[in-house]
Amino acid sequence: MNVSAHQATVTALAQRWAEDPAAPAGLPALLELCGADVVAVLGPDGEIQADLVRPGVGVTIDQPDIDLVVFDADPGEHALAEPVPPARWAAAGITRTRVQVMPAEAGVMVVAWTGKSSPSSGTTSPTAMELALSLFGERVARTRAEGELADRRRVAVGAA
Repeated sequence: MNVSAHQATVTALAQRWAEDPAAPAGLPALLELCGADVVAVLGPDGEIQADLVRPGVGVTIDQPDIDLVVFDADPGEHALAEPVPPARWAAAGITRTRVQVMPAEAGVMVVAWTGKSSPSSGTTSPTAMELALSLFGERVARTRAEGELADRRRVAVGAA
């Protein structure tokens, strides 16, 4: 499958996340899209907003490990980095992590795979997955910007 086949799913996930980052409703689809075992989304403050671990994967998502992943990645703006998994994740079988910084300071997404899975085991190719994650980030930023603009307009109209 290609990214366009997942565009509606990715757009809907991004809109839900931008509107309510603590709502994990879209994470199962994102986990499947990426063929991942772990997905975590962080807010602009770096705090975990939502996370999902595939059943049977012995990883607990906690702030210290997430902080290690993001610090090790040291991603630039809009970057997709591949840091080394934290020791506790590696002990649970996680062999690969990816960190994506969302545009417009919307937060960060962390995706991880065990040795049994990989981006190519998802519903799309690794290249298409990278595009989907980028689309997700862009969509989150756009939804947030639209909300902020609507708020500014309401304030301006109220002040007039």
